[in-house]
Amino acid sequence: MPGRFDGRVAIVSGAGRGIGKAIATRLAAEGASVLLFSRTESELQTVAAEIEASGGAVHYVVADASKEDDVVRAVAAAEEKFGAPADIFIANAGWYPFIKLDDVTLDQWNEIIAVNLTSAFLAVKAVTPGIVKAGKGGRIVLISSISGPRTGLSGYAPYTAAKAGLQGFVKTAAVELAKHKISINTVLPGNIYTEALASLPNGYVEETVKAIPAGTLGDVSDIAEAVAYLVAAGPFTTGAEIVVDGAQSLPESHFAEF
Repeated sequence: MPGRFDGRVAIVSGAGRGIGKAIATRLAAEGASVLLFSRTESELQTVAAEIEASGGAVHYVVADASKEDDVVRAVAAAEEKFGAPADIFIANAGWYPFIKLDDVTLDQWNEIIAVNLTSAFLAVKAVTPGIVKAGKGGRIVLISSISGPRTGLSGYAPYTAAKAGLQGFVKTAAVELAKHKISINTVLPGNIYTEALASLPNGYVEETVKAIPAGTLGDVSDIAEAVAYLVAAGPFTTGAEIVVDGAQSLPESHFAEF
């Protein structure tokens, strides 16, 4: 059976595990040829092998999403491998170390901003020329967070600043790219169960679940579903935000049962 994304070429950054892995697997399952990239080759090898075993078309490059030359190289590798320029880019690279504001150095601030915000800018800059030249439109999805755009989170000032910045960036980018039939949207995950979340301080997960009206953490497949929706949607859906958080960020959500 033909997939929704047959003939499409997708690039997914931060694709070695967690949300990025789920997104890449979902797009490949629906027919897209997928270029994976992240900084950890062993993880990329595992994801690529799983996609290939399921019959998907996949390739990977080891690259840093916060480095311009690396992102340009990843975009070029996708076209070289699959014979067409990428028309889908999922900017999923992220990093959220716990550092209280008083302890954050300028170097740490700049590095966290680079991974979480500058990487999205570099993705858009690198992929749009090929989409514009092909003339068929494209889809860009930035993985943001409820932290920053919707909520504050102690110990994560650089991360929340970066994610809030994504929301401003996507609005202007949507206006500028619309004439090329390129949509750009964001998905804002809440607390999704990943290896990174599980590594947070003891008790974090248990206390977090208490604050989620849905009564559970989200699954990486929830984010992949939202991304697939935006990739399948037409170009008129642009500049949008999809919050996937089990109602955690809604005002007064702790009164939901009353």
